[in-house]
Amino acid sequence: MPQCMRLTSTEVYIALKHTEMTLIKQLITGCCFIFIFPFVTYSTNHKPNSFADSLFLAENYKLAAIEYERVFFMEQNPQLKNQALIQKAQSLKQLKQYAEAITSLQRIPLFFLTDSTRSVVHFEKALCYYLNGDFTLTEFELRQLKEQQNAHYAAKHDILLALSLNEQLKWDDAKDILR
Repeated sequence: MPQCMRLTSTEVYIALKHTEMTLIKQLITGCCFIFIFPFVTYSTNHKPNSFADSLFLAENYKLAAIEYERVFFMEQNPQLKNQALIQKAQSLKQLKQYAEAITSLQRIPLFFLTDSTRSVVHFEKALCYYLNGDFTLTEFELRQLKEQQNAHYAAKHDILLALSLNEQLKWDDAKDILR
C-alpha cells in the first residue's frame, strides 16, 4: 500500500498561498481583457493602435499581434487598417511566424497604397519569404520593390536580393547585384 506523504502546516500554507496568488493573477489578467481591452482604442487622446504599440515595445509580441488584428477589425480608416496589418506582421516576424506574417501582409490591398507604404509591404514580404525559406518569392517581391525605385530600400534590397539569388545557386547574378 503506498504511503502518503505528510506535509507540515507551513508547507500546506505555502502551497495554498501560491495557488491563491496564481488565481489572483489570472483573475486580474482576465478582468483587464474583459473590461479594459475592448475600450482601449476608444480613448479620445491617443491613436487607435497605441495599446498594441506598447505591447510590441514591451516585447509581448503575441498579444500585440492580437491587438493589431483587433485594431484592423475595428478601424474604419484604410491607412490605419493597413498600418495595423504591417505592425501585426512585425509582431509575427518577431515570433518567427513568417508564414502568418506573409498572410497578414497579403491582406493589404496594394492598389490604394502610397508608394512609400507599398515599398514597405513589398520589402517586408520579401524579408518574410526569405526567412521562411522561399527564395523564389523573395526574388519576386524584391523585383516588385525595384520597380518602386525607393532609395530608402536600395541597399537593403540589393543585399537581400543577393542572398536570395545565392540560395537559388544563381551566383553570377548575385555577384552582379553586389558590384
